[in-house]
Amino acid sequence: MDDFVLMGNDKQQMWDWKAALTEYLASMRLLLHPSKTHIHQTAKGIPFLGFTVFPDYKYVRKGKTKRYRRHLRDNLLREGCLPPQTLEDQLNVWLVIFATDR
Repeated sequence: MDDFVLMGNDKQQMWDWKAALTEYLASMRLLLHPSKTHIHQTAKGIPFLGFTVFPDYKYVRKGKTKRYRRHLRDNLLREGCLPPQTLEDQLNVWLVIFATDR
């Protein structure tokens, strides 16, 4: 895993966390990508891994649902049918994402 989000109520605390995280990662010879590290107001929503995340909810971005529908359609047409266990596994991932509060 290399993507993550930290959320907080205090902007200064977020900058402090970023500095601490940068120092911690440097100890493992890793670094944050400078142009991909942002501090945003969560009230406006944060785009993250195909979702827009708000403090109290999240939603799937439209492009993500279109790609998933295309994926299901292509697998159904190309292979004749999607194995039931594969479909169940994929749907369970979506259910877990939406069952979590944040």
